[in-house]
Amino acid sequence: MAVTRLSYKGWSDALRLSNGTLEAIVVPSVGRVMRFGFIGGPNLLWENKTVAGKPIKLGEWANTGGDKVWVWPQDDWPNRMPNAWPPPAALDQAPHQAEILGDYGVLLTSSLVIGWGLRCERALVLLPKSQALVMTSTLRKVRDGADFPVAPWTVTQVAAAPTVWVRRRDGSLQAHQRDPKNSTKAFFDAEVLAHVQGDTLLTVRSASPPDNAGATYARPTDRAQVYCNADDPWFGQNGMTSYTELELTAPLKTLKRGETLSLVTALKAEILRTNQPLEPQLLSMIH
Repeated sequence: MAVTRLSYKGWSDALRLSNGTLEAIVVPSVGRVMRFGFIGGPNLLWENKTVAGKPIKLGEWANTGGDKVWVWPQDDWPNRMPNAWPPPAALDQAPHQAEILGDYGVLLTSSLVIGWGLRCERALVLLPKSQALVMTSTLRKVRDGADFPVAPWTVTQVAAAPTVWVRRRDGSLQAHQRDPKNSTKAFFDAEVLAHVQGDTLLTVRSASPPDNAGATYARPTDRAQVYCNADDPWFGQNGMTSYTELELTAPLKTLKRGETLSLVTALKAEILRTNQPLEPQLLSMIH
């Protein structure tokens, strides 16, 4: 039960969290979680093998994969950056500082997010006997000005599958179907998104911590989003699947210097029973 340093697919600064059953590999030089899954099992996160081990050039969209944090709302990006894309460099392309938190966690801290006057601090914890990696993503305002609503926005990239399961806040379960011919984005009033890979169910769920007091959603369906990338021959030519993004946001809040706003999310892995119908299992497991 310890955080260990290792080289992961060419990134020499990687940190491995493990509880004997699950493992998560964090890569500070690209500011994200690059692997999550059972020890000895497949990675439940999508990775772009063509950029593995390489630094990301500022201002370029490398589409590295993994699980990361951006700043919401995306509609505001053109007002804060010279271009509407790629995502803010400090969050998506620049290295993060890493601090080991005891035996069970890592804290990633971004550089200043220019245009927003804030930093992102992300505590990643994998506790003993847990099936989930708990991630607390916090925006901390460090400069005066830039007085507009913001929120943490987590983006978890997974291999494309025909269906993403959505548990709405009213408790109902919805099957969202991917269109392989068109890239699409859908919005849901939901706090749990789920994805089946082989015999494993991966869920990502959100919770609002106390510092969200006074924060509000512009629309209830901003809570959860699913982006499905269309089939792209380039991925197949490079030995990869296309990908899907499971996205969650905190409610919006205008921060003053020294204030914070957080989103707590958890990646959870569970083994499905292959001899039982899928949907009844999902109804009992996605809660």
